[in-house]
Amino acid sequence: MIYPGITTVTAPTTAAVTRSQAKKQCEVAESITDHDEDFDVWIEAATKYVENATGRQLMVATYDYTYDQFPCGNDPILLPHSPLSSVTSVKYTDTDGNEQTWASSNYIVVTSQEPGEIHLAYQINWPAIRYIAESVTVRAVVGYATQQAVPHLLRSAVLMICKHYWEDRGGAVGDIPAVDAIVNQYRVGDEFHAYAR
Repeated sequence: MIYPGITTVTAPTTAAVTRSQAKKQCEVAESITDHDEDFDVWIEAATKYVENATGRQLMVATYDYTYDQFPCGNDPILLPHSPLSSVTSVKYTDTDGNEQTWASSNYIVVTSQEPGEIHLAYQINWPAIRYIAESVTVRAVVGYATQQAVPHLLRSAVLMICKHYWEDRGGAVGDIPAVDAIVNQYRVGDEFHAYAR
């Protein structure tokens, strides 16, 4: 796997947990609004921690993944965020320096495994490219479509981190064994680790 550069095209429009859920986790009455902005920041930070620790995108987003080249031989492109919903486009810089959009009939998008992959179609080879930085760009939609679709334990991990922020404003997130136990269960494999097919 060639690890890509990552650019956000469309960020999530909703959070994996609500402010009300976070306040309930912290036993803070809904009518108390003094720390609402803090809760919003903590939810965002906790979500990022869980996403980075697991390789999962909790709420649906669109990313551009940039690579310096296509994989060798018939190897697939592995996309680093799970779950993969769809691939919008595969673009590349051809040998003349022009950007091309590769026809979707040339590849197969595999969303039923983690991480998601792009495989060559039958009797198709990766196209010739100009060997420059970021010569290949894959635009993909990843993440869970709704809050309810996010695994319950991952949402629980976000809430536990929020409670940790509330109770210990300067504490490190890594000091929460229950969160570590959850993220370890949900971590997506890579080329160095076995993962379920």
